[in-house]
Amino acid sequence: GDNTILQPASSDIEARLLFATESGAVTLDGLTVQNFYFPLEYNTVYGLIHSEADLSIYNSTLRDNKASHLIIMPSASSTLIIDKSLIWNNTNNHEAIMTPLEGYAKVTNSTFGTDTPTNTAYNGIFLRGEADLWFNTFYEPTNTVRLIKYEGDFPFRLKGNLILGSCGSNSTYTQINSLGYNITIGVCGLLNHPTDIQAYYDNENLTNIPMTDLGDNGGQTLTIIPLVNNEVIDAIPVEECNVTEDQRGVVRPVNGFCDVGAVELTDILNTPTNLQAIVDY
Repeated sequence: GDNTILQPASSDIEARLLFATESGAVTLDGLTVQNFYFPLEYNTVYGLIHSEADLSIYNSTLRDNKASHLIIMPSASSTLIIDKSLIWNNTNNHEAIMTPLEGYAKVTNSTFGTDTPTNTAYNGIFLRGEADLWFNTFYEPTNTVRLIKYEGDFPFRLKGNLILGSCGSNSTYTQINSLGYNITIGVCGLLNHPTDIQAYYDNENLTNIPMTDLGDNGGQTLTIIPLVNNEVIDAIPVEECNVTEDQRGVVRPVNGFCDVGAVELTDILNTPTNLQAIVDY
């Protein structure tokens, strides 16, 4: 339910949040899952959320958890929907989210990443079936851990994503169909549309796409936002804006354009988190 927080008394408590069978569908809305521990030795078999049913996650936060996977969906016939959610600073042996094997996933207006990366902090998503990733932010400042992994002979469609971190494929026959307006760091295999932009890290490992720290910029989940005067802002013309809101629920587009990533830069400039954005503006 809205603003429900699930947090154990100790991070050493072993717990599974959800196990769903194939029948029916599960919706999580306005949920915060934080500081759960599900033993890493279970490897790829289980997840903190293990669903063989269709799973929809809205306006939710999964952060600071420790599990082999946060979400795993083994059923070939299931569907995963994630919208307006935050996946942040989790510690996993594998990807935070494994999409349905040979199923379908759609992820929009959400933020994945970490500001304290380690070799076991896989805060990204493993695409194992047909998938649409639209208007998300992926952030990992050291560019050492893949935030997007994809595998199999399935169509993967990406549009309007800000990918400040590594990505890559486990197979040579993966189909990547960029629908345009993605900004990526490194060679991600996603840049096959003329409107995609290649970003970069400098010698100090800092991206040329400046972002604020994670903070409360409105909405039900924390966000990171682009500082003004960079390539993220107003990059997408109105006719290409396939989403009507950002991660916080703010209406898109603004001034006839959409911003790349999960957050639309608009009235959020009066918050303390975004003081630098005010100065630059």
